Amino acid sequence: MKELMALNIAALPGLIHGAAAWDVDDQGWILSRMTPELTAFFQEDENSAIRAACSSGVRIAFRSNTGALAMRLRYLREARPVYAADIRVDRETVLTFAPEPGEKEYAFFTELPGSGEREIEIHLPHLCEIRLQELALENGCTLRPAKRHAERWLFLGDSITQGMTTSCPTAAYPARIAAARNADFVNLAVGGATLHRELGPLAAKYAWNNAVVAFGVNDYHLGRPLEQFRDDCRKLLRSLRRRRSAQVRLITPIPWLRDPGKNSNGHTLEDFRRTLCEAAEDCESVTVVDGRALVPAEESCFADGLHPNDRGMAFFAENLLRQL
Repeated sequence: MKELMALNIAALPGLIHGAAAWDVDDQGWILSRMTPELTAFFQEDENSAIRAACSSGVRIAFRSNTGALAMRLRYLREARPVYAADIRVDRETVLTFAPEPGEKEYAFFTELPGSGEREIEIHLPHLCEIRLQELALENGCTLRPAKRHAERWLFLGDSITQGMTTSCPTAAYPARIAAARNADFVNLAVGGATLHRELGPLAAKYAWNNAVVAFGVNDYHLGRPLEQFRDDCRKLLRSLRRRRSAQVRLITPIPWLRDPGKNSNGHTLEDFRRTLCEAAEDCESVTVVDGRALVPAEESCFADGLHPNDRGMAFFAENLLRQL
């Protein structure tokens, strides 16, 4: 085994995927999926700020012949107590590493499968705010950025799209879609978020040619007026459609096993599904996907009756891929 050498992330920005900004503080590297404008947008309450600070969808991807890898992470705030990081090798083998609950620092070393130059993609923990304190490869190994794929996906949504409460980052449906399509992606979903027109112009700052929009459950739960919801949806979709070469897909809410019925305004979740469809009809070239057909309405597919577990996320991704 060769000696390991720590990488200088600042000198290797081409290795960072799914992030809009990176910086360093006294606890390590900050790899943020949010632009400063989006970070500010999600500061209205502490829960939103924490969830926006999570490194959902942020990866470090490169090609190397290294036979081993070591990482050290620092854990800060968390949306859920899910601390796993994944390493995908040649888009197939996935190695998962996680500390014991409650640990604030975590270091691991692993030998990597295969030989020669492989594509290595590290998925940072998706439901925690973290600092990357060290990433080390074998001294003298080859190192170059992974290919930037022509297909680039943008995901906008709430906790389901962020990946709550899957056991690891590669289990969330955006990561599954990207892996199956050999695509790059950015996940801007924030747990608890509602659909707002402002997200369209803010998302325009990213490079993408496929967009998925998936909201509705929180808007229903909070009793947003349907007309306001419809108007925001129209304006968000029209903003995204200004990127003429892009594909935009609107996913209606998936099954809620214990749907509470009418909200404070007397509307049902089905009313919100219908309103999303109406808004999409007013926007050119937006494909509506019926979320009820993506995940079976079975307890075995859900962590809590609302959020899909790993099995439910696998169904979500497989059924969505069939429609692509």
